[in-house]
Amino acid sequence: MQALLMDPAIRNDLRVLLISEAGGVETFAAAERFAKNPGERTMWGALHALEVKTRAAVYEHLGEVTAQFRLCERTAELLGQAGGIGLAHLPPRIQLRTLSAGTKAFLPTFERLQNRFRGTDLETFFAFVVAHENAIAEVGRRGLASLPGHLDPVNELLGP
Repeated sequence: MQALLMDPAIRNDLRVLLISEAGGVETFAAAERFAKNPGERTMWGALHALEVKTRAAVYEHLGEVTAQFRLCERTAELLGQAGGIGLAHLPPRIQLRTLSAGTKAFLPTFERLQNRFRGTDLETFFAFVVAHENAIAEVGRRGLASLPGHLDPVNELLGP
């Protein structure tokens, strides 16, 4: 398993995963802090909680592999903070479109990792990573369609 984690192509995908989670945690935390109303604050808070849970799972399952990406993570955190502040100041419909559109950059990488680790001890973890990204996109889609329970996909992953 360790040899697979050190494969250069997989390492690049793992770097993208770590950047996504580090940036996502900070983006949603800042958006929550600067939200214009309680509804937006609730949405950003749920998304922040999901990113925190996912980042913790990344560290738990990938362990020492994460250490080689610390500088990339720190950069993503700083960019996420700035991005979250900007996101909170956008009109609500653009916020929701951004959620759906933002996942498109990461989903292929996460799906590739899920496929690559199918049948291994990390299969369930990478399935969760893909599910978390899909849940974020679904919040945006459901919010744009004004569907009730638009946070349900995130809340299901957060659990009780």
